[in-house]
Amino acid sequence: MESGIKEMFKDFMEGLPTGHENAADGLQAVPEIRTDGEDPTEEVSGPGNEPDEEFVAYPEVGVEEFREKMEKANREYGPLKEADAFGNVYGEGKKKRHGLFDKFKKKEAGKMRLGSIEAGGTKMICAVVSEDGEILKRMSVPTKRPEETLPLMHAFFEENEVDCLGIACFGPIDLDKNSPTYGYITTTPKEGWANTDMVGAFSDLGVPVGFDTDVNGSVTGEAAFGIAKGIKNVVYFTIGTGVGAGILCEGNLVHGMMHPEGGHVLLTKREDDPMAGSNCPFHPNCFEGLCAGPAIMKRWGKPGAELADREEVWDLEAYYIAQALVDFTMILSPEMFILGGGVSHQTQILPLVRKYYAQMMNGYIKTKRLEDLDSYIVCQSLNDEQGILGAAIIGRKAYDASVMRSL
Repeated sequence: MESGIKEMFKDFMEGLPTGHENAADGLQAVPEIRTDGEDPTEEVSGPGNEPDEEFVAYPEVGVEEFREKMEKANREYGPLKEADAFGNVYGEGKKKRHGLFDKFKKKEAGKMRLGSIEAGGTKMICAVVSEDGEILKRMSVPTKRPEETLPLMHAFFEENEVDCLGIACFGPIDLDKNSPTYGYITTTPKEGWANTDMVGAFSDLGVPVGFDTDVNGSVTGEAAFGIAKGIKNVVYFTIGTGVGAGILCEGNLVHGMMHPEGGHVLLTKREDDPMAGSNCPFHPNCFEGLCAGPAIMKRWGKPGAELADREEVWDLEAYYIAQALVDFTMILSPEMFILGGGVSHQTQILPLVRKYYAQMMNGYIKTKRLEDLDSYIVCQSLNDEQGILGAAIIGRKAYDASVMRSL
């Protein structure tokens, strides 16, 4: 019997796309966002690239009911930590929450429904995604306090069955699976969210849950479906309210002791910068403190969206971005840089970044990729869907890992 089960899973694993190289040749049509009062979870099709997505309120569920359910489960079994592909859900000490499913339903490659959460400080996006990158259903809710927000997200996945769940989350977060706070948002200044167990909040769905940073979700999405498809060494910077770095090294996300904080590398200030110090409370000259949206506001007295025609604004911004990219080139030797976030929407900035990058590199490194900076330093390519698509792949990888552990 046991050998028969293992043979079945051997056949199953041979049918899975290895490393997701066999994912879709390109991004499929993305569902449009419903703003007409219709059911936000209704299956729709067509372009959905509107940058100003409206929040869609999901039908209310009982906050107290949700809290009581989780507290009861934690008392009986310990905090929920993980689930495997068989539907076993474990608490601390590997206490089993559920028995095996009556039978394991073999999933055909390309037929899985991937649950995805892009957890941001402003809004939470929940989605069901096909393996080829089509967003089948989605909703978004404002990021209020956890007790208000998490029940709505949980209810979405209770009503929309998925085979796994990936969470790409704002941070800082704990990614150490040996830590008692694995899966938590840790020391965030976002009101109410410090020490929030994100993985535990969804573990009772009975599916494997993957967890990573929001920017690692973005670089994963671009590598699976976007401009970085087929490239193994990529650095993705999101430059918006803050600055974050997602790093893919030989096809693997970089974590280390925590996760990279690429927004806090130190830069040399330009003499003509009119801002004293920086906007970071920790560092007088870090990337985030000099380049993020709040720094632009502090320096020029207006948000970046109102400064599109001010050449000096984007010249200085490009100078600092180029510095950071040169530093990361020397350390990581990536094959591509991708810029995302609100600052990347300023179309005039890329040529300036490339100009300063070439000047600062000064011919020191000579490779074919650096001969074509238009293809080496690029903007995100998935119309701001890279995070939700990447989170889906993070969930799929958690599913694949759980199958292997279950053999």
